[in-house]
Amino acid sequence: MKIKPIHSFLFILLLFGFISISAQDNRYLQIDISGGLSKPVQSFNSEHMFAGNGVGFSGGFDYFFNRIGLGISIGQFSNNSQDLFNTYLEHKYLEKVSLSGIENWNSKYVTFGPTLKIGGNKLEWDIYGKGGYSQIKVPDLLFTKTFFNQFYEVYHFSGSAASGQFAWSAGTRFTFKLNDWVGIQAKADYFTTSYLSKVNYDNTFRNASDGNRNGIIEDTEYFEAQKITNTGTSDLSVINLNMGLIFHLGKPKSEKITQMMPDEIEQLIIPVTDSDQIAVSEAAPAGKTLPSSVPDVMEKTKDSENPILGKKDGSISEKIETEPEIIDKNLLISTIYP
Repeated sequence: MKIKPIHSFLFILLLFGFISISAQDNRYLQIDISGGLSKPVQSFNSEHMFAGNGVGFSGGFDYFFNRIGLGISIGQFSNNSQDLFNTYLEHKYLEKVSLSGIENWNSKYVTFGPTLKIGGNKLEWDIYGKGGYSQIKVPDLLFTKTFFNQFYEVYHFSGSAASGQFAWSAGTRFTFKLNDWVGIQAKADYFTTSYLSKVNYDNTFRNASDGNRNGIIEDTEYFEAQKITNTGTSDLSVINLNMGLIFHLGKPKSEKITQMMPDEIEQLIIPVTDSDQIAVSEAAPAGKTLPSSVPDVMEKTKDSENPILGKKDGSISEKIETEPEIIDKNLLISTIYP
């Protein structure tokens, strides 16, 4: 049994949703606003669909749990029909046509799905897939000619789409962060109704031609031409290329790790007794005397019952309430006379 692509897509949505709910740390809201170019692709880009390049706008938000987010995208895009329709008529009927006020393809959508975020600091890369609901307006394109003060339909393109159609999109986004809460984004996504719904279209036209090869199609040739009607269905598929802004709300600020150093290096001076001082002096190697600083320290501490915590400038900062520590004399001597 073959697995349909839509089933695979829905499975991926559920999997990302489960992962997102499982991760609960480092949560924040990402809001995006963008606009740019909408380009038709695949069957939607065929000549008889009259869908050209257009513009689109989108916005939405994703709530992130660490690097996985779940969000909603809302957008609209239109694809120009006027230029393509005029060009087609000019080539088919051998006359300059300049119709104005022609409708364009127009699509609106709301989609929901997961986003995976890669990178950090200044550059971020988002990969996302979403599915949802769309509304598609098919343009009504009409070319007529006047014969004997009457209008005759020469070419008519029309179509229909359900009031609400399912669609899905997949894309990627690169973000350059200006600071911790705002960045500039460049986004590309593929939006389509493939595997989910179709757009119906109808082409009705007079198949007139220049039978006498004089470079124009005469009125009699229009009247004698066969009227043809073609109907069919097509997917609506576009690539939207947008740029815009990204906002991060509630995201923890990135902080540099610094090593904490004390303002002053403190040393622990252990009290010694008179007998210890005599022992150290007697144990001094031949020709060496006790360093001048040692007696001073001993004098300051010999009457103390507790060790004294002194700073490097010699001042006393605090008395530590502990029992006097027993000193190993040999260790003291080896320290003074290395």
